[in-house]
Amino acid sequence: MKTALGVATAVLLIILGAYYGSTVPVLSDWLAGHFGLAAGGVGVLFAASSLGGLVGALPAGVLLDTRGPRTTLIVATVALCLGYGVLAVTGAFRVFWAGAFVVHLASIGVGLSVPFYVLLLKPEWTRRSFALGMVSASAPGLFFPMIAERMLTATATERLVRLALGSVALLAAFAAVAFVLRLFGSDASSRQRSLAAAADPNAGVSGAVVRFLRQAAVAFGVPRFRLFLLLMFLHATADTFIHYWFPRFLRTSFDVLPVRPGLVLTLFSAAYVVSRLVLMALPDHFGRRALLVVPGIVGGSILLIGLRLGSPVLVALSYPLAALFWSVEAPSLLGEANRTFPGTMGAFQTIFQIATYAVGAILHVGVGALVDRGLPLRAVLSVFALFYVAFGLIALVGLRPPHGEGTTSRIS
Repeated sequence: MKTALGVATAVLLIILGAYYGSTVPVLSDWLAGHFGLAAGGVGVLFAASSLGGLVGALPAGVLLDTRGPRTTLIVATVALCLGYGVLAVTGAFRVFWAGAFVVHLASIGVGLSVPFYVLLLKPEWTRRSFALGMVSASAPGLFFPMIAERMLTATATERLVRLALGSVALLAAFAAVAFVLRLFGSDASSRQRSLAAAADPNAGVSGAVVRFLRQAAVAFGVPRFRLFLLLMFLHATADTFIHYWFPRFLRTSFDVLPVRPGLVLTLFSAAYVVSRLVLMALPDHFGRRALLVVPGIVGGSILLIGLRLGSPVLVALSYPLAALFWSVEAPSLLGEANRTFPGTMGAFQTIFQIATYAVGAILHVGVGALVDRGLPLRAVLSVFALFYVAFGLIALVGLRPPHGEGTTSRIS
């Protein structure tokens, strides 16, 4: 029972970490007016998430591989509380940007830890544990965007935004205290300590970092490992960029919006939750290659067609419909990578997160500046829709059908 409560609290932390990313795309126009930002300034604001993830990826990966998911969750939750606290009280753009940076830095640790926390309890949930973490990250999008949309129609929008951010900070503080006081199950904690001791019983922080970087360097030398990284980079880059900029594209491209951006993001999240719940219910061996090849080709094509048709309703609905397909790519790929390279997932996730967030920060700032100079967002979004198609085609060519469990590789 206590262990189940610990997992539930960890899932709650994913939800809290996802609050910013679920609401800021909807609030982006209000924030632009509140802080006096053009499209370039909005790009700088969006870049806070990428830079926070970039800085947080390495320490989160090191903590995960050397100290285990529980320790990583504690550190990340404290930082999450501080970040949301700053967002709730500040009135200056630079301080708000810093708070967003800290929130995303912390969210990386939370997002990385929860699937492995579940794996300590359910070792047989290779793919389903990643799907659970991703469902938890998508679930807030079922209601947070619509709440944000309602905030925009209220007379006291600023007060409501501050109240919501402060409430999230308070919940994170309670979760941090609960983990520190060990109010949850002891089985996972004792298993974590045993694994950490077996891995490196005497290493300090510097030794842990060196060991982690050495393992990452060795893993990166394996061609299949690099192929998995490329696929994950394509998916994560497209997913993040489209999610942040699609609501702004709708508001700036159409005078009348029959489907509001908040509802579009809600439907998008519903698509992610439904498809990944179905994926969780499937046996781990089901469709291992097909689920890496088909969804991106189909989903990316749907969004491309929607963007070309031009109707506000069709454009708006093509995004969640496409997400229903491509949302299974990431958990399928992570499960396959964990099966192929056991014990190196901290290195895998850290490398792809660093690459994705570094490029993402440049893209947010660069595209924002180019939009101010007349670059159509429709064309930019079309390019990123092609990333999903490329994912499927590369998986088709580069990933041969698995032949039993003999595909497992060990990197030490």
